Parts: sequence; C-alpha cells; structure tokens
Amino acid sequence: MTFEDLERSIIVGRGLHGRYEEDFKAEFEQVKDLNDRQLWERVGRDLAEKQVQRETLDQFNEWKISGNKTDRCKDFNRLQHTYDGKSRCGGPVAVCPPRGGETAEEASQRLEYIGRANNTPRPRMKVPTNVPDPRYGGKTLRQVGSDEANKERNASEANKIKYQGYQVGHAPDTTWGGDPKSPGGWVAMTPRLNQSIGGQSGAYPDGYLAYSFVPGHWDETNMECVADTF
Repeated sequence: MTFEDLERSIIVGRGLHGRYEEDFKAEFEQVKDLNDRQLWERVGRDLAEKQVQRETLDQFNEWKISGNKTDRCKDFNRLQHTYDGKSRCGGPVAVCPPRGGETAEEASQRLEYIGRANNTPRPRMKVPTNVPDPRYGGKTLRQVGSDEANKERNASEANKIKYQGYQVGHAPDTTWGGDPKSPGGWVAMTPRLNQSIGGQSGAYPDGYLAYSFVPGHWDETNMECVADTF
C-alpha cells in the first residue's frame, strides 16, 4: 500500500471531510518522506483522531447538544431514510451512564461502546427501528438486531460464558445507521447500561447524523443527556 492509498483509507475510514480532511492531509504529508509504514500508520491514526475530536468540539460549540435538533431534521423522509433537501441535521451524540450513576464496570463498558461506535463509517444516520422492513421479511430492525445479538451470544461456548449475566450490546446501537449486525463489534453490558444507551437515542429525531459519540452526563435542570466538557 502506498502512502497515498493509506492516506485515502484513513480519510474514508474516519469520515474526514472539508477543512478537517485538508488539515489532516497537510499534517500527515509531513511524514511521507520518512518512508516508514508503521510510522505512517501510527501518525495517521493519531492525526485522524485529532481531527475527529476537533470536529466534535466545533459542532458542540455551534449547535450544543440541547439545541433544537428537530427543526434541523424536519425534511427527513422516515420511510425512505432520505432527505428532501440539504440538511444540517447532525452533530455529536452524548452517551451517558444509567440514571442514578454507574459502577466501575459499567464505566468501562460505556467507554468501550463509545470507542467501538466511533470506529464505524460515517455518517451514522438515526433510522427508525420499529418499522417493518421488507429487506428482513417484514421484521423490524429492532427484531433483527435482537436476532443478531442472540446469534453472537450463542456463537460458541466461550461466548455463552462471556455474556452470562450480561446483554449483548450493539456498537453503535442499531438505530445509528440501521445495521443490525453491529459494525463496531459487540459489547458485553449490564442490562441497565444497555437499556439506558438504547433509550438515550430517543432524544434525537430520526434522520440525525451521528458524527461522533462522546461521553456525557445528565443535566438535571433540563433532564437530558449532554456532552461532557471537552
């Protein structure tokens, strides 16, 4: 793989675009002449993450998690999963612990979920999971997602042991992108954490584009999950 091929794969894989793509390329190409593949990969990964976090911060400052997301998503076609016009319906998605706090184990599981969810192709459009889908014989995405989670649990004896007492969590939640096979892999979660993360997506309207997933906390004043301070 050439330097240019690696550069393009990182840009596509992390969903870099616009000024974030240009700034990444400007920094990354400074190491091109070193001709060290392992160095390219390490530096490229770090620089891409830097731009993803920068975009997240820019979006957070511009829109705020508590902004009126519904108005920005109003031209979304819920059945066809498309927009009728140009939309600014997107931004970061805050991932909070269950209400009432989390254990150390749940904190680790939540961070694993965020990491895995971010390591999936963008944009991750929020789609309805309760609508019968002809692609799955009339089943809903929620039903198919549960079927896939059960397959993961029962894939081997080791998996049965791994998930004993836990739920098999999608990363990201099926609603983000509509892939019931969990493109970011699977996360063993406590039932209350998995259910909490799934429920938190209800704060976002269908059609919202999840540019990134970030740790969050509960704003008790507005009773909503908001992003931690960056």
